Amino acid sequence: GGGTIDLEPERGSFVNARGLRLQRYTWRASALMTRCFGLDGAKEPAGSSSSPHARVGEKGEETLPPAAIVIFVHGYCVHAKYEALLPAHPRAAGHTKYEGSITHRLNESGCDVHAFDLQGHGLSERLDGEPCYVADFDDFPKDVIQFTEMVKREYVAMMAAENAAQGRKFPEPSEENLPPLYILGASMGGLVTIRTAQLRPNLADGMVLLAPAIMLNDEENFCCWYYLKKPILHFMQPLLKKVRMIGRYRAMDADMRYTEGADPLNFWGLMHFGMANAMMEGQLRTRHGPQIELPYLILAAPNDTHVNSMGSHDMFEQTVSKDKTLIWMNNMGHSLLYEPPGCEQVVHLAVNWIMERAKPGSVSSTELHLNERNGGYTVRRCVEQ
Repeated sequence: GGGTIDLEPERGSFVNARGLRLQRYTWRASALMTRCFGLDGAKEPAGSSSSPHARVGEKGEETLPPAAIVIFVHGYCVHAKYEALLPAHPRAAGHTKYEGSITHRLNESGCDVHAFDLQGHGLSERLDGEPCYVADFDDFPKDVIQFTEMVKREYVAMMAAENAAQGRKFPEPSEENLPPLYILGASMGGLVTIRTAQLRPNLADGMVLLAPAIMLNDEENFCCWYYLKKPILHFMQPLLKKVRMIGRYRAMDADMRYTEGADPLNFWGLMHFGMANAMMEGQLRTRHGPQIELPYLILAAPNDTHVNSMGSHDMFEQTVSKDKTLIWMNNMGHSLLYEPPGCEQVVHLAVNWIMERAKPGSVSSTELHLNERNGGYTVRRCVEQ
């Protein structure tokens, strides 16, 4: 019937290589179907019945497996639920609304969404007690790799349990038989996602990058400053690493700015010197790192106020991936997942891109070639058959 659709995530935690406990969240497609239709009449997710390793429902009947597994990586200063959900109203304190969010749209299409608060963010533990701080930028992608491998093992264990419950031996519970897996990263999470693909090229089947922080806005000045003073900075790092010295951009829209600031789990202090250093190192490593061959979609805004969108342009031009798409959101700023009015379009494009690859034929061709001019976006695509 009517009413709003809401779905509380499953919560848990895991301990990373540095011994920090990180908060995790899971929104399952089957949980949404159960909530909307009840178990008996569970609507088939787009995963459809071609995939035999379905989950077992509470009463013993099978629930279909996800069409895809999506690992969600949030950006700097915010946390997983903030970027995975929407504000309940224009001046809400943080984001709590599931309906219409990218998480809801992915669940609706049959995808499971797994996210965690990066170390130093949200409800996850902090290194040296410092918010939004990391000793080495690669600690972020290493956490994503650990989390993704853990999620894969959980699905393999689920398959084994289902096989036992159904009294069958096939399909063999293994990672090869899992649904396709995509990593979706927003802002700094986009940079983390690219770096993850460089460190572990076969971890995922593709990635979606939303306003990725490949390049800083004032990069020329910062680069010059960074290189000239690097020897001195290196020497002074122990003294300076805790100094908060770099202000950060806030949303242009007053309501969005209020919502960001009113969420107690977001951090709005000055950026650590050590974190700025780590982010710069991360950007340089990513740019000079191994080639990207993974299929990917970048959604970026030419007028991005937070990151230099030339980074997205350069990545599209320079990567050898045989399936790459860059979509310019011409009328948007930085927060593509929740900035009105274009955020619905962004979510639509991102979900369609995943579904087109996870379940070829599940997205109609008219959907894929919407009127670009009216949609306020420009598509550049390179798909080699």
